[in-house]
Amino acid sequence: MTKKIIYLIAGCIAAVALVLLALHFKPQAPVHPNDKPVVRIALILPMTGDAGIYGQVAQKVSDMFLSDFRAAHPDAKYNYEVLCEDAQLSAQKAVLAFKRLHALYKLDAVGGIFSSFALAINPTAEQEKVIQLVWAVDPRAGAGDYNLRMSSNVNVIAKKIADKLVRDGSKKVAVVIANETANIVYGEAFVNELAKRDGIKIVGKPHYFNPGERDFRILLYKIKNAGADTIVLMSLPPENGIFIRQAREIGLNLPITGFQTINTVSDKTLVEGMWNYDHVKADPAFAQRVMRIANVDGTYYSEYIYGLLSVLTAAFEAAPANAGAKPVPLDVVKTIPVVAKGMKTPFGTLDVDENGEILFPPLTLQKIVNGASVTIDE
Repeated sequence: MTKKIIYLIAGCIAAVALVLLALHFKPQAPVHPNDKPVVRIALILPMTGDAGIYGQVAQKVSDMFLSDFRAAHPDAKYNYEVLCEDAQLSAQKAVLAFKRLHALYKLDAVGGIFSSFALAINPTAEQEKVIQLVWAVDPRAGAGDYNLRMSSNVNVIAKKIADKLVRDGSKKVAVVIANETANIVYGEAFVNELAKRDGIKIVGKPHYFNPGERDFRILLYKIKNAGADTIVLMSLPPENGIFIRQAREIGLNLPITGFQTINTVSDKTLVEGMWNYDHVKADPAFAQRVMRIANVDGTYYSEYIYGLLSVLTAAFEAAPANAGAKPVPLDVVKTIPVVAKGMKTPFGTLDVDENGEILFPPLTLQKIVNGASVTIDE
């Protein structure tokens, strides 16, 4: 057998393998018992890697939402499908995941809970006329006709943290920020807020680190030597837990706080007694359902996924009858703020500002007590 024939056979085998692989990993769309138009919503989430638990729980909750929706709305105008796709913590992978699902299924909407994902997907969603509704603090995530965001006001977050530090008597604050879109927005808003205050200042300059960092000891020694009395850390797992553990290991026992920084540390023994600000805690009954269905010890912010899906499905149902057309008509997009205003979700009642952005309920001060996050009075 000549080399040319061998190469030809090998090439054919490789091509067949690629086709089989693609079919194997193609999400399977459900079969519906009726001929109603189908609305497909993608959730681009980290489902593996450091933050995989968030996407894994969100996938369970999206299934829970669909079951609840079908039971509550047997006469809905559309059949709804939710397709979850893994992007780990990579904005680049998020774009590829979105493009892949859209090529396969012609999506109507896409959602998620990461600002970096939202910013990366924004241009393509706008071009393809696919609604993107996301929990995102960066205003740029909502730019365009087809991109909308759900968020809290970052300046309010910054002011609340600064006010609490002043009440606690802090004078010299070290600021540490993960080099990731949402945390940069939170961190820089806090820096700007603290600059307005007398009697409290930032020690040196804010320290930035890249996601994936695992050794903070040099930075922690710098903070220790600078005489800081408090650390404001804007970071999510796993770096927040690693940072706090290493601080304790070198004997740096300063108060550490931030926005969601403490609540998201998996080992609660590291953060016992610490406080942070966070969104309103999920409804207890909802939280119990999630923990039972997903076999986890918390909701992992899946209440926002449930709320996001509630808003999207309500908008499609309320929009004119041609809402199932491709691409999605702007009538559906314009309906989103209308249905969102006053909507009750597992994390409270939504509001809408004058710009049409969906606002979360007010923030709450939360503290770790006996290994659990509890809301405390300010």
